Amino acid sequence: MVCSDISAIIVTKGDHDLTPILQSLPFDDVVVWDNSKEADQKVYGRFLAIPRANNNWIYVQDDDCIVPAREIAARFIEGRKEILCNVQKSHSDYYRRIGCTLVGWGAIFPREMAQMAFGRYLAQFSLDELFLRECDRVFTALNRFREVDLGVQHLPHALGNDRMGTEGCHGNDLREILRRINLLKQAAA
Repeated sequence: MVCSDISAIIVTKGDHDLTPILQSLPFDDVVVWDNSKEADQKVYGRFLAIPRANNNWIYVQDDDCIVPAREIAARFIEGRKEILCNVQKSHSDYYRRIGCTLVGWGAIFPREMAQMAFGRYLAQFSLDELFLRECDRVFTALNRFREVDLGVQHLPHALGNDRMGTEGCHGNDLREILRRINLLKQAAA
């Protein structure tokens, strides 16, 4: 996949300098959803920014890491309706067992996949705080995904106390969003 055919989206709380991330991206079209300047939509901001993107293929990553975006793009197969996710082996086995994966270390997908997954979810559940935080799980659980492990460089703030993965509610939030996803899957079966 040619990088000029992909739009990148970064969601941020606006509390850290994005320059190292932006300089690492090989894409011509980059959209930043800054929750400190927009309505705070948490993680879901990355998906709300899709209409601002110029291309049909979307690349996303978190605001606390540098990833090999060009290598991820090279592994993406145009025409496949799947999310290609860069996920470290230390996390992929766990998330695959529970039926979803991560997109924050770099992921590419056709733009229409988000609308399909979220439309299905929001027809059944409200757009609440849990969804705003855990929408990545919904997105990957309700779509086909493929994983690669191309590495990630965490920036100093990646393991801060204000990051989702280190918050005390993280485990409970994950369990609840998985419960909702399973209800959707059972209804569709």
